[in-house]
Amino acid sequence: MYPYLTSTRNTLGTLYKRYVRRPFLTLEQLEGDRPFTSENTWQLLSNHCRLLVRRPAVLEYGSGTSTYYHLKTLAACGGGTLVSVEHHLDWYRKMVRTFRRALGTRPEGEHFQIELLGATVSLDYLYRPAHGLTGCGTHEELRDYVEAPRGRFDLVVVDGRARKACVRHVLDAGLLSEHGLLVLYEAGRGHPDWPVPSQSQGTWDYQPEVAELLRRGGTVVAGTGVDGWSGWTRTGADTPHFSKAYPMEACFYWVSPADRPDTLA
Repeated sequence: MYPYLTSTRNTLGTLYKRYVRRPFLTLEQLEGDRPFTSENTWQLLSNHCRLLVRRPAVLEYGSGTSTYYHLKTLAACGGGTLVSVEHHLDWYRKMVRTFRRALGTRPEGEHFQIELLGATVSLDYLYRPAHGLTGCGTHEELRDYVEAPRGRFDLVVVDGRARKACVRHVLDAGLLSEHGLLVLYEAGRGHPDWPVPSQSQGTWDYQPEVAELLRRGGTVVAGTGVDGWSGWTRTGADTPHFSKAYPMEACFYWVSPADRPDTLA
């Protein structure tokens, strides 16, 4: 996730300068940051990968610091594959420079082979631009983005643009493996209790998709706050609304009920 689009702690222009106009992120900066999620929801999806008896295949819609931490999770599993889809060209170029300089790897087209923590991890980093953008984005505006992934995945994280369309596509196209987990972040958007009124209607309203995931056996998980990671303090001001608590942060849907943890806290 790229916080310059999702956080309201500063003006968009200032956040753009802070996150996008920097030429690249150093390894020290990546290690000093955390995914823009709560620690407990991140641990749920990370633990899912670690409990598989194979090298996981992961798909994320929307890239950022989370991409690096997905790579670390895969490395801890002994290797695996990550497909990351991004619509924002400046951010995409920045992350490509980050992978090259911070991780010491060069792409072959859209493919990176990364040595990390003693393991080899495969990354396919796909730039698929929008053709117009209405709110969070429609399927028509981001068709290439939504439909870019191929294959089946053990973990799919929907945390970028056109989230309604991405959830529907993942389910309809059969992108989840038999032990797959689908995670939709900001699952409370569109709910009457969501604290950001501008994210309540149209393409920001995820409640129909959440209802479908719940119908299939999914669950909505409350987060402990994006600034509440143990042993870590975010630089600058706390994040509005979701700093120390994050109601309705994510909806988790496990294809196999046996893979669902007994405890979701």
